[in-house]
Amino acid sequence: MYASLPSDARYVFISMDGQKLMGYRVREVLNNSLRIDIPIKRSYITGLSLYMFYVSNGRIHSASVPIRVLHTEEFLSISIKPNKKKYLPGENATFTITVRDYKGKAVEGEFYVSIVDKAIYAISTDFNSIIKTFYGPSYNYISTSYPLGWFYNSFSLLKYLKSMKPKEVIFAQEKGGKGNGFYIRKRFKDTAAWFGAVKTDKNGKIVLHVKMPDDLTAWVIKVEGVGKNGLVGEKKSEVVTSKDVMVNIPLSPIMYKGDKAIIDVSVSNFTNSKHRFNVEVTSNGFKVKSSGETAINVPAGATTPTHWTINAVKVGKYSITAKATSGELFDGVQRSVDIELPYGKSTALLNGMITKEKRTVPIKFSLKGSLYNHNSILVSLSSSLFGSIVDGFNYLDTFPYDCNEQVASFLFATLTGGNYLPEVVKKRYWKIRRALNQLEENQLEEGGWGWWQNSEESPYLTAYILHVLHIARQHTAYRKLVRSYVLEEGLSRIKKLIERYSNDLSAKDKAMILFTLSEFKGNKKFLKTAKAMAKSADMLCGSLLAMAINNWKAHTFAKSLLKKIGKTHTFKDTYHELVGKALYGIAILNIEHSNKEALPIINEILQEKKGMGWFSTQDTAWIISLLSTYQKMFGIKEKKCRVRLKINGKEILSQYTSHISRTLKNIPLKDTNKILIEKEKGMPLFYSIRIKYTDNSSVRSINHGISVKRTFYDLIPVELKGNIMYMKSETDKDEIEKGKPLLVVLTIDGNTTKGDYIVAEFRLPAGFEPLPMDAYPLITLKEYSGWTTRKWNKIVAFAYVGKKKPLKLAFIVRPTLRGELSVPPTEVYRMYLPEVMGRTDYDRITVK
Repeated sequence: MYASLPSDARYVFISMDGQKLMGYRVREVLNNSLRIDIPIKRSYITGLSLYMFYVSNGRIHSASVPIRVLHTEEFLSISIKPNKKKYLPGENATFTITVRDYKGKAVEGEFYVSIVDKAIYAISTDFNSIIKTFYGPSYNYISTSYPLGWFYNSFSLLKYLKSMKPKEVIFAQEKGGKGNGFYIRKRFKDTAAWFGAVKTDKNGKIVLHVKMPDDLTAWVIKVEGVGKNGLVGEKKSEVVTSKDVMVNIPLSPIMYKGDKAIIDVSVSNFTNSKHRFNVEVTSNGFKVKSSGETAINVPAGATTPTHWTINAVKVGKYSITAKATSGELFDGVQRSVDIELPYGKSTALLNGMITKEKRTVPIKFSLKGSLYNHNSILVSLSSSLFGSIVDGFNYLDTFPYDCNEQVASFLFATLTGGNYLPEVVKKRYWKIRRALNQLEENQLEEGGWGWWQNSEESPYLTAYILHVLHIARQHTAYRKLVRSYVLEEGLSRIKKLIERYSNDLSAKDKAMILFTLSEFKGNKKFLKTAKAMAKSADMLCGSLLAMAINNWKAHTFAKSLLKKIGKTHTFKDTYHELVGKALYGIAILNIEHSNKEALPIINEILQEKKGMGWFSTQDTAWIISLLSTYQKMFGIKEKKCRVRLKINGKEILSQYTSHISRTLKNIPLKDTNKILIEKEKGMPLFYSIRIKYTDNSSVRSINHGISVKRTFYDLIPVELKGNIMYMKSETDKDEIEKGKPLLVVLTIDGNTTKGDYIVAEFRLPAGFEPLPMDAYPLITLKEYSGWTTRKWNKIVAFAYVGKKKPLKLAFIVRPTLRGELSVPPTEVYRMYLPEVMGRTDYDRITVK
């Protein structure tokens, strides 16, 4: 390498840096230039940068250059030989893979092989390259300093050098030839095969047999791996599956009963001559009718469409088959479509306890609407509270959000429930560790916690998390993971809040803080404050205060406070928060140790169960604590007995067991229904029955605390300051055009407060696809809140409730199917209190 330097540069310091210092030297400069000879070493493969430092005009100057060193002898030579270059759909293919080193010697090793549709590489870059991983550009990790009061960090991002691409082998599609047999294509895949770990034999060979999918496309075969000698290699090749004629059906994977769509079934002719094809379309779940000719002429190398009308008349998973025949030329395609009801699902929940003295218990329930033949019934029957506790664990385990309160509630439920079911804690060891780390990382500078990382502090949540961390410290496996400084800073914060800012705290905040302080030593000075608050406390605050006062050894006062709460706050008259009931039950168990008084509370709570959990993660955590404490305190064990369940006089199940959890489908239901549970005497039975049924009353809008309106708009392009922007114009539901973007706006108002999170679920009509909002920049974008994500056939939108109300959520969709289509109701609910919800009307639209 050569370097040109200023005339006053006399000496140059040269260093070779990589993941470590490779070497350095000092060279004298002659005639303003310098030649540098660098013998290439094997160690330079990991990355090398040449740095030069010199002094000119009293200042230090530096220059650098990256050096890429390739050792081809480190790479394996891989060949891929298919037994054919062109396959028919569904044909068996054989691939022979041979691996050799740079000397041509066979190599034993382990490799993965993938065969995927080439179209995937068109929309997503293949980032996985074993050669790039082992021998790609590497960064310089050396830091250099010198005694001039300056610091020089030689770390630099090297420009990403293009790695050598393996030569691509492209097989051109052959046209002409004989027909390809009367084979219906129905097995469509993006991945033809994937082998995670296959080994070469002593001859360096692998032979793979793959049944090719029915897609007519090019396939990329990729082989990548490591030999026993430590060498790495990769290779790509291609094959195709093709036919002389191809039929295509453009369908939506989901349609709704009552949808009427027009589909264009096209026939492509890849032969060298014109052919006349007879086209036939049939289905086992749709009414199909031709909208034109079924015998068409298709020129050589051309594609001709035929038009068909399909009506979705049944509910279920059905198929549509299209065939095109011309003599020996034939192609057939079968596509599956889920036909769903466009209405919403409603849920009836029946939870409770049957006392050990009773043998049979009839339960009546009524349903609204009339479409009861599409339903599922989740039945859970248990001779103890085991079933409800496990349901609660599963609810918290699968809860999709991850704020501080939910992480703390998961910890709280798992650790307290583990007192009764220790295997629960063992199974969740690593998840518990992650949760504890997250709470530590999210602690605010002042010592408290907010609902989210770096959000505004919540006094109640701070005390709640400290309570959970205190419980974690009681478990030997997690004691060291709860840092002392985290507890000390948190305790210091809540003491400061109760002492200096008491007037700014709610009663709930104060009660939770006092309860948490009572669990730590040295805080008895707050007993007087707790007793003063207890005089006017409700069930939730009073229960917390009673437990705090009991922890401070004032047992008589605590018991009298519980009696007062029991007289003045009956369960059914107190909606408040469900946490209040759970806390009252926990207080009864901890202070009174009374089975008789706790059982009615548990029965009331079980009746308010919502599916697997209760109203929120925190409700569920406190309830699991209550149920687990009850089970352990009174030693209730599951006992086997004969249990029968009848619905409307028909026996649905009969089993000798201690616990049943089963989902029953398509059980006939009526407007008024009767469930009869039979069991043996001498033991209690806890039941949970969740009925999810299709309710055609949901075609109407519903306001259960939230009102929501759905509006459709066309997007009209306008030029604004040299840029194309879009303005909205309300559209006629019968004049929607196929392919044109459509703006959907939800206007939401109702029972929400600042700090709430709102979720909206928009079920896509048949053939609609979501588009990114930034693809059509809106003039009025600032009026909309939230962010969206795609989940199968739904767009799910999230929004934070700030000062601005009502909320407006917006997303853009595009219709790709013509016809008269259903737009199912859109549901909006509070993220942490989903029973507060609203639903739009059901709509019908016409896409032209």
